[in-house]
Amino acid sequence: MFACTLCNCWRLVDLLVKLSVEDDPDYAPLVTASQFLAVAEGMFGLGSKPPPD
Repeated sequence: MFACTLCNCWRLVDLLVKLSVEDDPDYAPLVTASQFLAVAEGMFGLGSKPPPD
């Protein structure tokens, strides 16, 4: 469920960036998944702690 939500957030961010930059957005992403995950890791601390034992 978390992966699906994260993917949907990425697609929403990409669409909003495209609409603010281009008049007719195509399917190719401007914001890549790796860029989105890098920002999400920095903002929410994803991957900053080792998993529990």
